Parts: sequence; structure tokens; C-alpha cells
Amino acid sequence: MRSGRPKGSGIAMALCALCVSASAAVCEPKFTAGPIFRTFPNAGVNALVDMDADGDLDLLAGDLIFIGDGRGDVLRTPIRLSPPDYMIFDAAFADFDLDGRLDAALCRIGDQGVRFLFGQASTRPGKPVFGEPVTIPTIQSIWHLALGDFLEDGLPDLAAVSMGARAFSLLVNQGDRKFRSEPRGITTDAGHPVAAGDFDGDGHLDLAVGFGESVSLTFGKGDGKFRKTVSGSLYVPPNPIPAHRFRSADLDDDGAADLVAVGTGNVLIYLGREIARLDAFPGQPSRVLRIEGDGRFVAIDDMNGDGRLDVIAESGGNTNQAVVQIFFGDPDPAAQDPSFVAGSKIRTALSGHGSVLAVGDLDGDGAPDIVLTTEDTGDGQVFLNDRSCLRRARRGDGNADGVLDLGDAISALGYIILSIPIACPQAVEVNGDGQLDLADAVFLLNYLFASGSAPQGPSPVICRTAP
Repeated sequence: MRSGRPKGSGIAMALCALCVSASAAVCEPKFTAGPIFRTFPNAGVNALVDMDADGDLDLLAGDLIFIGDGRGDVLRTPIRLSPPDYMIFDAAFADFDLDGRLDAALCRIGDQGVRFLFGQASTRPGKPVFGEPVTIPTIQSIWHLALGDFLEDGLPDLAAVSMGARAFSLLVNQGDRKFRSEPRGITTDAGHPVAAGDFDGDGHLDLAVGFGESVSLTFGKGDGKFRKTVSGSLYVPPNPIPAHRFRSADLDDDGAADLVAVGTGNVLIYLGREIARLDAFPGQPSRVLRIEGDGRFVAIDDMNGDGRLDVIAESGGNTNQAVVQIFFGDPDPAAQDPSFVAGSKIRTALSGHGSVLAVGDLDGDGAPDIVLTTEDTGDGQVFLNDRSCLRRARRGDGNADGVLDLGDAISALGYIILSIPIACPQAVEVNGDGQLDLADAVFLLNYLFASGSAPQGPSPVICRTAP
């Protein structure tokens, strides 16, 4: 199997206002705004998950489920996930009991517990069904949740941060719909933004917790225990940057998670390689992406299909209307240090004071779409990706030249054995086993020269130039 990019050199990177790559052109998709629909007010919850197991993404906005139709729209008659008197402040979705059905974990500010709703066998397309809530006690005033396998036993666990305590609760999944709640860690302050990720690259999940400009990183040991906490401030000279949300992802493909924080006027990126090097939280971010107005929500996805992760930020623009800004990851496959190209701003008619961001492929075309709902006015809107950046190729045509021949077999071998970049890696998987390996190259050669079976799987395929 082809591995990811080489690990970074470890040379400290200088702070920059916006690191823009000139090494390769970036394709920028366009987004078409759908009609505004009513979602009712919510407290910052937007999630795109398949809640009715029909293969299409559905939208959770506040405590309401809007069923996706698989064509980029959401049905206007919502289904309640929680009672009207239970205002959800955060939600996490996973198959907690490993029964093949999606479950939900919910929290409401001020409560001393997390509610788990387990998916039921009666769930059918258009009708997601969850059982009666099971409440697991926690420390006081749980505010936000972070999902992860903190015990590395294959069971999803949950970290819950509090608005009233300098600690967090770790909800250890014991299987059979049972959880053990354990107070953990000392954080700088109460918890608001939170993200789980292996920030120091040791193979174990860590937890980042923020409040205002304060941030604490608690480093995990892989057994549900934590070995130390380092704290610091989100800071861009000469100003502290209060953060509203954290996200984590391996933006530079070096095996360590990177921390992404969105706040006033900025998206801050702290690379895992910088975090791992220090005994304290880095004094400056590795990357600073400038945004318009107060940053509120951030997502990470490959919006243009080039195989590089992009950063999507939502902010209250200078006109008090929500603005979405996409920063496209450097598409150069040889690049080791992440840089970003600022795309056009998506200016919306939705409230800049309360819009909530979610990103996912609502219409199933392979290109992630954007959904905004509002906390204050109760509106929602879908922005469909026009997929113009997605390249397609016939199954087997790894070099994407439109012809299936010996050149594709040679390209496949070079990609699989030597990690030589090709135009359409996804087209190389031809034997239908879901694995991209030497057997695919052999299969293709048999087809071309020994009357073997034709390439297996849907065709054409969407090409992404990196794994």
C-alpha cells in the first residue's frame, strides 16, 4: 500500500499571516445557495450524519432532525431528537454499543450528565428511531463533547468538558450500553471549545480544551489515563485570540494531529510537530489564516477533491451577515509543510451573530457541501458544491488519459511500489476487494494481455490525487 507523504523535517516554521503556496494551482469550486428554510433556534448544534441508515446524510440542527433526500436538499418536516424542554448544546454520534446502528450522545448546559440515545432496530429510511435516554452522571455543567477511543479497545469513549469546573469527565465505554464516568485532568479554566487528537504523535489520543484565549492540552497514555497537561494562550502578536471552536486533523500528514482554532479575525493552526517538541503550549501558532469578523465555527474537509485537507471557517462578517471562507490546502504532492490558499468568500443572507457551520456531501456526488443554520433567527440554508473541481476517470485508467492500456499498469506499479504520484489513484483499485495493492496491478495486466476479467467496481471514479 502506498504510504502518506514523508514526515516533516522538523525545522521550526515562522509565523505568517497567510501561508500561500505558489507551487501548484488550486481549483476552487463554486457554491449554489438553496432556499432558506426554518430550523428554529438552537444552541450551536449542526451535524451531518446518516441517522436513518439510508446512505444519505441528514441534518441535526438544534434538537431537530431534517432528513436528507440524497439530492442536496433536506426535507422540511423535522423530527425531534429530544424533548422540547431539552435544549441540546452539543451532540456526538457513533455506534457506541457496536450493534451496527448509529447512537447519539447529547448534553445540555447546566446538567450534571450526558444523555445517550441508542439506535433501534425499527429505524427505517426517513424515520430514525432512538430509544429512551440513558443518563450517565458527570461533573457539573457539561457544555461540549469530544469523541474518541481513549482506551484503544475499539469502543468509542466520550470526553465532556464543563462550563463550571477546571476539569473534564471521561465517559469510558464498557460495552453493553454501559459507561463509567471518571473525572480527569486539570484544565486552565472551564471548557468551551474541545477537540481530541494525537497532538504529540505518540499514538495515543490527547485532549485540547479552551476557554476564551486560554487553552490546555492534556496528553493521553492510551489507557484512559493522562500523563500531563500543558497550558497557554491563543495569541497573535500583539493580541490574544478568544476561540469559539476547536477542530483537529493531520493537515501535514506527519502522523500527528494538528489543532485548529477559530476566533476573532483569525483561524489559528498549531502543528502537532510543534506541539510535540515543547514542554509547554506553543507561544505562537504555526499558521494564521485571516478571516473577516468574529470567527465562530470551523470545519476540515477536502472541498475541491485534490487530496489535501482544506479549512472552512464561518464568521460574522463586517456587515453582520455570515461569511464562509475556504482556505485550500497546497495541492503539491511534494510539499511537506502545509500552506493554504484563500478562496473566494461565500457571503450569505444569514445572521452573522448566530450561524452554525456543517460540511458534508449532501447530494452524494463526492464533493462536500456546506450547511448553515442559525442560533438566533432559526433559519437554515444549503450551499451545494458544483463539483467542478472533481476529476473523473474510467476504472483502471490511473493516469487519466482516457485510454486503458499498458501505461496504466506501469503507472499503477509505480504508484503502489514507489509512491510515484499519478492522476487518479482511486481508479487503480480494479479487483474489487477494496484494497489498493500489487494484486490490482496484476489484475489489470491480466485484463489487458491475458483475457482476464474487466476492472471491477463503479465507473467512472472520482479522482483524488493523494490518499
